[in-house]
Amino acid sequence: MGKRLNLKQFRVSKDMTQAEFAAAMGVTRSRYQQVESGVRFPEEQFWHALQKTFAIPDEKMWRLMRVYEG
Repeated sequence: MGKRLNLKQFRVSKDMTQAEFAAAMGVTRSRYQQVESGVRFPEEQFWHALQKTFAIPDEKMWRLMRVYEG
């Protein structure tokens, strides 16, 4: 499983730590960190929480969901 670099870039653009970002979404920092680093595959609920929390349009969500291998 690869890293989600667009997700990390989005979080950083919001000037938020992983803990702050996770809290805003209603998930644990550990769970968020695992998704961002590619250790854990995110469930559909994760993406819905992200989109709702930050009012992200569908076309931007596809970029955030992208995985980078390597």
